[in-house]
Amino acid sequence: MLNYLDFMVGWFAGWSHKGTSGTHLEYIEGRRDVDKIASTLAAETDIKVGVITIWETGELEAEIAELATQERTYVESKIVTSLEECGTSIANFLRAME
Repeated sequence: MLNYLDFMVGWFAGWSHKGTSGTHLEYIEGRRDVDKIASTLAAETDIKVGVITIWETGELEAEIAELATQERTYVESKIVTSLEECGTSIANFLRAME
């Protein structure tokens, strides 16, 4: 089984190391004592907030909302089947946060 949780941790560490600005990201490790373990990236800019969560099963959920209106501007729900696809979903999420 592909390890999407480790991929997200590594991706976040690389992103943080680059000093990318404009979007504040926080990595949130899910509880390990549950049936479906997940990891989440919470994102925030001056005008948007969002979260992207991946479960060890490859299930991925992402959502972004405008702060002023609370209107959802981005929603993604899918099952990723490769680390490349997972990375693409994270990149698309961050582009939508701009």
